[in-house]
Amino acid sequence: MYCTSCGNQMMQGAEFCPSCGVKTNNKEEKAFNVEDRNSFGFNILSFFIPIVGLILYFVFKEKTPIKAKGVLTWGIIGFVVNLILLI
Repeated sequence: MYCTSCGNQMMQGAEFCPSCGVKTNNKEEKAFNVEDRNSFGFNILSFFIPIVGLILYFVFKEKTPIKAKGVLTWGIIGFVVNLILLI
């Protein structure tokens, strides 16, 4: 990452340039600092209603891939269990 004012290299995520002291524009990086972990509630919902799991996967896959993978996994498990119970 480089300072837009003086062009010197800075640490990733720095708020101020160490060379010239100008405040950096890190609003975009902070917006993606979302905690990405599995959600118990979404996983249970995906298990009981697999189509919701599929929809949530496509909603979460860009910003929170770990949560998206968990929701999809539990949706598939729920679908298989429902299919077995139906037969």
